[in-house]
Amino acid sequence: MNPEMAMVVKRTEEREALRSVIAQWNANRLDLFELSEPNDDLEFHGVMRFYFQDSGQKVATKCIRVASDATAQVVIETLIEKFRPDMRMLSVPEYALYEIHENGDERRLEQEEKPLLVQLNWHKDDREGRFLLRRIDDKTNMPEGTFQEGGSSFKRKLSKREKKQLKKQEKLNRMKSTSGVPTEENDSGVAEKLYTALPETSFTRSISNPEAVMRRRRHQQLERKLQQFRSKDGGPDTGGTLKIYGESLCRDVPYKTLLLSVGDTATQVVREMLVKYGLDREDAHNYCLVQVNTAVDPNAENKEVGPGNNNTINNREYILDDDECPLAILMNHSQSRGSIMFHVRRRPADYHPRKRKKKPQQKWNHQSSTEMHEYRYEDGFDRLPFFLELNPDGSDIAGGTAKRHRLHPNVTEVGSERASPHSQSQSLQLFGPNVQPRHCVIAHTEGIVTVTPCSRDAETYVNGQRIYETTILQNGSIVKFGRIHNFRFCDPCHDERIRQRHDSARTAHDYSYDRQSTGSQPPVTPTPTQNYETTFDVDGNIETRSTSSLGNKEETRSQRSVGSSSRDGNRLSNYERYPRGNDPILPAVLELREEKEEALLHALITDLEPSVLAFKLAPAYTLYLAARYRASTHYRPELTPTERAYRLTLMLAKVAAMIHNVIQERYCEVKSLALWLANASELLHFLKSDRHVSAFSLDAQDTLADAVQIAFRHLVACLQGELAAVMPNFLSEREDLSHDPEDSSTASVLGVLASAMALLRRCRVNAALTIQLFSQLFHFVNVWSFNRIVAPNSQYCSRAWGLRLKARLAQVEVWAERQGLELAADCHLARIMQAAHLLQAPKYSAEDLATLSSTCFKLNSLQLRALLQKYQPTPDEPRLPHELIDNVVRAAENLADELARSDGREVKLEEEPELALPFLLPEDGYSCEVVRGIPPGLVEFVGPLQHAGLCRLSAQPTSNGLWTVYMGPANPMVRSPSAMSNRSGGFVPTQQQPEVQIIKLHKSNNGMGLSIVAAKGAGQDRLGIYIKSVVKGGAADADGRLQAGDQLLKVDGQSLVGITQEKAAEYLVRTGPVVTLEVAKQGAIYHGLATLLSQPSPVMAR
Repeated sequence: MNPEMAMVVKRTEEREALRSVIAQWNANRLDLFELSEPNDDLEFHGVMRFYFQDSGQKVATKCIRVASDATAQVVIETLIEKFRPDMRMLSVPEYALYEIHENGDERRLEQEEKPLLVQLNWHKDDREGRFLLRRIDDKTNMPEGTFQEGGSSFKRKLSKREKKQLKKQEKLNRMKSTSGVPTEENDSGVAEKLYTALPETSFTRSISNPEAVMRRRRHQQLERKLQQFRSKDGGPDTGGTLKIYGESLCRDVPYKTLLLSVGDTATQVVREMLVKYGLDREDAHNYCLVQVNTAVDPNAENKEVGPGNNNTINNREYILDDDECPLAILMNHSQSRGSIMFHVRRRPADYHPRKRKKKPQQKWNHQSSTEMHEYRYEDGFDRLPFFLELNPDGSDIAGGTAKRHRLHPNVTEVGSERASPHSQSQSLQLFGPNVQPRHCVIAHTEGIVTVTPCSRDAETYVNGQRIYETTILQNGSIVKFGRIHNFRFCDPCHDERIRQRHDSARTAHDYSYDRQSTGSQPPVTPTPTQNYETTFDVDGNIETRSTSSLGNKEETRSQRSVGSSSRDGNRLSNYERYPRGNDPILPAVLELREEKEEALLHALITDLEPSVLAFKLAPAYTLYLAARYRASTHYRPELTPTERAYRLTLMLAKVAAMIHNVIQERYCEVKSLALWLANASELLHFLKSDRHVSAFSLDAQDTLADAVQIAFRHLVACLQGELAAVMPNFLSEREDLSHDPEDSSTASVLGVLASAMALLRRCRVNAALTIQLFSQLFHFVNVWSFNRIVAPNSQYCSRAWGLRLKARLAQVEVWAERQGLELAADCHLARIMQAAHLLQAPKYSAEDLATLSSTCFKLNSLQLRALLQKYQPTPDEPRLPHELIDNVVRAAENLADELARSDGREVKLEEEPELALPFLLPEDGYSCEVVRGIPPGLVEFVGPLQHAGLCRLSAQPTSNGLWTVYMGPANPMVRSPSAMSNRSGGFVPTQQQPEVQIIKLHKSNNGMGLSIVAAKGAGQDRLGIYIKSVVKGGAADADGRLQAGDQLLKVDGQSLVGITQEKAAEYLVRTGPVVTLEVAKQGAIYHGLATLLSQPSPVMAR
């Protein structure tokens, strides 16, 4: 055996031995801690648990993914960032990683040792151990009582049996100490605490521990209450927890933690505190809430502030008035000015309300609990965020002459038009290429600045990436409007705000969102206990993140191993990352009064101007919300179901008739026809699919179906008229020497087609309707060109014209392929394309003509005879013999003519202007299937109507964000408040199975673009892999067929059912440029996993 073969055999044996050891390890571990299969270089990775002991002797724990080649030094750097982000300023060598065993053995790992290999060697030696991160100069022993109930927020509560055993052990230890028997507590303190105070993992059964179950239930109730306070659109949260000190009420209980909103007053806080202390019979007016401001010496900022420290300058106390809100006061308090505490005390007899200066109102809008109006930036004009002007190429303007545009706590409108003097917003007026009149809106609320493009045509870029939705700006972001206007976003308070966040997490007197009050034990959720989400993003990165409802950003498992490098830069977040509710209700409610119905419908339909709509489907969504309100018991509760249904039927019939009339009146306005084609078809889909409204809108559905067809016909006629005006250029004798589509004879034709496509996409016309419309347009191009070529006095039957036509049609084909219309173009341009091929191809022998008759199969006998007889050969070409022409014509009579007659078509020389295709209403592919939450353009559209008193739009924060919640068969477990809900009495629909589709996905340079999650659904005995979201810009997003909630059954023939998420991720990574996916459409919904999919994806701070 040669040395190379021996090396290969040895390598294979080593890999098999390593695989065997890893398999034994995995057999005794939870899925979370499984190790991956070793690759050819014997490298593997897995999740490891590490413990951290700070200088106060407290112990915390984290899980991270570690590669087998990651050294202890690299792991230490990562753990320092995980456990204590503020420790980046410290030198890394002060920390070391120790392996500690149950018998008390302790060893410090060298910096080049590999922790994952060390852990695997424990298994081979039949030992167990744990890794502890600790400062090198810290002592190993731990003080008594460090891990008592109040000492660590992550320690699980002991059961009665465990408490009894603990007391027994303590008694034995005391007996040993009194009898002179030395204990090893000082030697093995860390080991003992790591193995007794902390559970092995957070995946513990709680059914045998009733106290743990009750604690988790209390935590779930707290989470549900906190959910109401959390912002849904990026604004400030409207509530949280706050410590209120009540030592004057009970010395043994110094404080209580209350869950408050920013609107809770001092009186409400006092009442709740009296109840908490069991003094609910006391008169709350005899007590008051005292605010204590503690100012800190700025020269002593590195010293510890505490009761025994004299670094404070002075303490100022105020008795809050009854209408003051403590949580709002704390949220507006700058951390640099010291801390705030609140105490409940007896009200002094000589108390008089303070004379407060009248400040701008800081009230919270009751209609939108997520937005704080009249926010006052307390630190002055110089501390406002601003845009710093840059050169068109993005470089800094030299000489310090760059302009600064301050962003006040309000809305700033950007565009070529100046904002109305009557509006409350400021404006940034810009002129230049691709700058729209109303380009975008910049909102500054509570220190958060966002930018929102007003339309898809408004070119807006953040850090070089074009945005289409609301995006939060980070300090230093480069923002570009149009082609030449570049700005750098600067936030003077950025560093202070980050420092305040860290300080507030450490300060005992500050309020905190009690999201980690139960430590490492997550709240009880449906199986699996803790879920993970794998994302294949557009940069080709692969990440697996925890989707626990705690939202802990540090609980992240990344398939970028610790030893690998990561990209710098923050990914911009948007409002869609904020959590939604789980209730199966619409995202909003539209209330309208009966006497205002006529005026509202005229504003929505008759008087509507298409150009004013940012969200072109706003009329359909508004009308659907109006229909749902009329069907509910909130409208005229005294009506009987029959009366309510009758009124709903009349209203929908009126709506359909008005839409029908508008389409008839505006039969020659292309923009109006496209708008109402989209809205009428969308509204028709809403009414047909809504299980409560469908039966009572049959007349309206018929009228709307007719209106959609009429709008389609009129729009086709208008676009064909535009094509007819430019088609003479298509047959011009100009030679296209430049090969530039914009400077060719087809440029005007492509211009009409491109503008039509842009209009349909802007109006969000259904894709199937778009394909039908372009089939008509391609047919028109085919008919117009072909009939002129075969006309009696035609001069186009020559080889030169054949080459010319073929080149021009090729440009049309390329454009159609880019738009996804290649099939429609191939089908409906076939005759003119085959005629062009016939004119330019060789046709001088029987073999040439036989080939042509097989390739030009769409041409009938009359058309072939005309083209060949009219053919004008060049001087170097022979004339076509009549015998050959007759042979080709006879072949066409036997094939093309017979096919035409069998289809019922007459064999004619010229093509029919009308395309003999039936109009089909699509059953799916509508926007309501993909829209989540309330579209910003819908709020903007309803705003003026609401201001005029015609209606009122209210968001439903507990909604799951879906617009399809009432579509499909009725769910007997969900009762809708509709007028028709009592008609389904007793009917239980049979369980349906999801539709299975085979999808071929062409991967691009931007990656696959999928976010997957593994879960076990209701009635499923094995894990399934589900799409949690589609990453914007990836291959799946461009393809459009994959959606959130789809289950991936197979990838390239490999089953994904019953495997772990890591394994599924490996299969997806190994795929080639074309991926074949077997998909169960909306399998997550069928398997009862809608709640899992609605959990937000955590945002990693990079």
